[in-house]
Amino acid sequence: MIDENTAPPGEVEQIDHPPLVLDDPPSAAAPSAARRIIEVLGIDGFVALSFWVLILGMVVAVGGQLRFNLPVMWEPLLGAALGMLVCFLCRRPFWHGLAEWGPFVALIALYVQVDPYTRLVHGRALDPELAAMDRFLFGGVPSELLAPFRSPLLTEVMALGYSSYLILMLTVAPAYIPTVKDSDGLPRMRYRQAFRATQLALVLELGLGFFLYMLVPARGPRYFFPDVSPLHGAFGYYDWAIAGWNAMQVVTDDAFPSLHTATGVISIAFSFRLRRLFRPLPYLTMLPAVVLILSTIYLRMHYVVDVVAGIANGLIAAWLSSVLVKKFHGEDPELAAP
Repeated sequence: MIDENTAPPGEVEQIDHPPLVLDDPPSAAAPSAARRIIEVLGIDGFVALSFWVLILGMVVAVGGQLRFNLPVMWEPLLGAALGMLVCFLCRRPFWHGLAEWGPFVALIALYVQVDPYTRLVHGRALDPELAAMDRFLFGGVPSELLAPFRSPLLTEVMALGYSSYLILMLTVAPAYIPTVKDSDGLPRMRYRQAFRATQLALVLELGLGFFLYMLVPARGPRYFFPDVSPLHGAFGYYDWAIAGWNAMQVVTDDAFPSLHTATGVISIAFSFRLRRLFRPLPYLTMLPAVVLILSTIYLRMHYVVDVVAGIANGLIAAWLSSVLVKKFHGEDPELAAP
């Protein structure tokens, strides 16, 4: 019996196969322009750049004229120099400090340019409206209701707390200082993403604050109310410090929201997140941060509504920064582990 499917002797069997179609490999979608910028600048740098665009774009949108105040640029330049110095002291190439601290320095540079724009939306300070909110909530403005309870010694304590504004930013030190070598033997920051998250939180806090300065310009109780009970310190620190604070104040309408409060909230939040790196950190942070927040009222710097807005600002910034860094950069393995 001959199998019809078998070729006769001496001939090659021909088997029909369906034509083989080679599909082109799926090409990855080209990254968007925003994604490419994030890859270069990091999400913290991208957000800092976005706030520059937002603030200056708003100025143009409401008919303002862009200005550049060169003399005050010494502040961000000093910040950049300090960032590079600290990076060098942490045994990394000093120029890494520009990338590490650059987003925060960019917001300082934005801050020193904001003052001419705070009266574009409203032609006056909104202190009467903010004071009215305090009166509605408390029956009076708390910064003024505290006058009978002031004392020179308490004033000194509150002045020290208010001065801890910049010191509390050192909450990030346990994440920033450790340096390791990567697979190529080059030094790098060990907890880069934890540090990036704290920097992004500060960038978000400051950027949102500057935007609100334009929408709600206000100077604060010490300018709006008569100084019927002048503050004085027991040892002269407050009197010395207030002169320095006034000299460094570049933006006059900077009461709403309270960025001192927001920084205090961020320092507390990240002190708990970084406690694996340094166990005492929350205990060292909590007291000065709480005194800082209270001092904004006692020293007549802010209305209570400013402080409430500052707390909300700090909480949002601390939460959102962690979410964005995790999404775009991941987490440091040592901190991501349970």
